[in-house]
Amino acid sequence: KSGQFDDDDDDSDHLILQNGVDTQPSSSALPSSPPSISSSTPSSTSSSTASSTSSSSSPRCDPSTSSSSTFSSPDSSISCEPSSTSSKQVPRVDSTQLSTEESNGSFMKSFVASIEEQHNVEGKSSSSSSSALKRRAEVRQTSSTSTSSHHRSAISAIIEEQGKLEPVTTPALDGKPEIWEDQIHEEEDLKRQVSWMRSEYGLSDERTLARVFDLLDVWIGLYRLDETDSLLKEILPICTELGTSSVWYVKVIQAIGFCRWKQSQFSVALALFLEMEKLVGVCSSLCENIGHTYNSMGNYPKAEEYFQRSLDLIQTESATGRKTRKNGVLLGLGLVKDRRGRTLEALPILIQALEGYKHDYKGGDSSLVAKAHMSVGKAYQKTNSLRQAEEHIREAVRIFIKTCGATSPLTAHALGVLGRILLQKRDLMGAQKALKRALYLHANEDSIHLRTIIEILTELSNLHTNQLKPRSKEDLFNSFTQYVPIVKDAIENMEKHHVNENDDVAVFYKLAAETALFAGNYPYSKKLIKIALRILNNLADVDRNDSEQMAFRNVLNSCNQTLQLLTTQLVPRPSASSSLPGSCQQPSSPSVPSTASSPSRKCRKS
Repeated sequence: KSGQFDDDDDDSDHLILQNGVDTQPSSSALPSSPPSISSSTPSSTSSSTASSTSSSSSPRCDPSTSSSSTFSSPDSSISCEPSSTSSKQVPRVDSTQLSTEESNGSFMKSFVASIEEQHNVEGKSSSSSSSALKRRAEVRQTSSTSTSSHHRSAISAIIEEQGKLEPVTTPALDGKPEIWEDQIHEEEDLKRQVSWMRSEYGLSDERTLARVFDLLDVWIGLYRLDETDSLLKEILPICTELGTSSVWYVKVIQAIGFCRWKQSQFSVALALFLEMEKLVGVCSSLCENIGHTYNSMGNYPKAEEYFQRSLDLIQTESATGRKTRKNGVLLGLGLVKDRRGRTLEALPILIQALEGYKHDYKGGDSSLVAKAHMSVGKAYQKTNSLRQAEEHIREAVRIFIKTCGATSPLTAHALGVLGRILLQKRDLMGAQKALKRALYLHANEDSIHLRTIIEILTELSNLHTNQLKPRSKEDLFNSFTQYVPIVKDAIENMEKHHVNENDDVAVFYKLAAETALFAGNYPYSKKLIKIALRILNNLADVDRNDSEQMAFRNVLNSCNQTLQLLTTQLVPRPSASSSLPGSCQQPSSPSVPSTASSPSRKCRKS
């Protein structure tokens, strides 16, 4: 079942990381690390995922010199003092009630909900883009009581002037390659530092917060979304207590926005980015982030508008000597045109973005180069230029494995695209291998994307039943048995993340039941199809249009037919060996349908 969102990772990892300030204390103020902690600071490591501490010319925060922690931009005439109070209403909780994960989670929910309510995210609406921008401009103009223009300018200047507008998973523009192993080493080093500083200074100490945000940058880049979410819940009350004029507040807003983005909660991420726009004003990188978000929500006019605004701001910012990122904006504009059906018009723009990234990172491999390869490759796929498409996607897979790791969601997405291209080229065995690996990775990642899993399961089922046609019952069983453990992984992951039951969940359980059926595991198939039917029956009263209602009924009827088949026809018969003491062998199975397209075909009874 397809939805309004294009399940595509091209946007998410072109979001630009806008670090509020370089909060690393000066070397004289750094705590003495115990022997178990690396003496080097994150800024000296070769990995760039925590690039927020990499600029030696960046303003410093020395917590030991001032209790108010004045943050100064390179322009000494501009400063911003984080305030412990603010007229802006943010959720408050009693600090004595923040000792449990449950209370922190409740605080996070109420905080994000309040921001969503304030911004009333439009998503895929048809309202005038210009009027929406005008309304936000009016909000910024009238919000001086909560965030003065002086504070807003100061925070914006700090963000912009540091020259640290790096994408989350990529290095600075110095040609240094990304190496996944280095990022893992940096992650472990930062985890040790954060653990030690928490016990030594406490979580609310600015020295600890500085390292916490360094670690969050790394985790977001490595898609450690569960760990990111858990740590954000802990520090959110601390950052909000400092008030909206605090840089820590801006940093936590941004971090939650990135985390929600990579969890595909686009409307939440958009509200948070709009909150940042209200706090710090407009800049090219923030406009780009908002553009990518609208693009993923299917609101292409708004996306194009923000990308164009970003390009205009890049010209202004470049004239002042600020570092800018034009390639990501070009890529976003190309994706907008592609998704609006103008692929031939989009291709030159996407190729221009790719060449720009390759020039910027000519010193070694970069995940941004891989993401640009993905966009170009999929555009070629749409034009049926399959040779060029395969070349670009294979290069993307290679770079993702090297820079992000073999189990990264980016690698999984690229393998899924490669599998579909190989299907089109009739390389069936190559397609099966790529799709199976993609299915396994998607089933086990932190942010589970059910629609992606549904698509891959459907493609693999069609591949085995319609193209790699089984020659016997045993051949069919062997073909599908390999996917049952992956289905179980996905179900366990869904339960872990408390996925809400909806049509997609029901469709997944239906496909999972069919997978188990064709693997000969009838009891498990029956269990899964009953779950699908329970969910569908609970959703029977949901309002749907005519086409949606017809699709719903078709799925419901198919599930009922499958259950009837499993109940009346496919009854496992015990094998001779199953009666032996201590035997764990599964009962042998009777004949089953030879194709996935006809699961309700009458089979001879046992």
